[in-house]
Amino acid sequence: SSGGAAGGAVGGARVCFLVSIVLTLVSCGVAAVMKNALDYWILTVIKTIGGTGGYIFSRALMGRITSRENTSKDFGFLAGASRVTGVAARLLYAGLSVGVG
Repeated sequence: SSGGAAGGAVGGARVCFLVSIVLTLVSCGVAAVMKNALDYWILTVIKTIGGTGGYIFSRALMGRITSRENTSKDFGFLAGASRVTGVAARLLYAGLSVGVG
């Protein structure tokens, strides 16, 4: 019985991840056709919903798949990778802004 409940929770997490990915792809489309301030606000709302959901469910999934002995190491790695990605994204954006003009 508990295996079925765990399977349902993982299946629900998969759906939430899929929704988060779809929202991110939609935000890319909105960014490509932005023409005014309203488009910017729509993009911001979509990115916030998609990003927040992805973050929450990635943490929930990580909690489910990691062992109790490795929890602190795995979550520490996830936090470190998140920080590196945040810095790398800003550097990439700055480089593209300077390069493209």
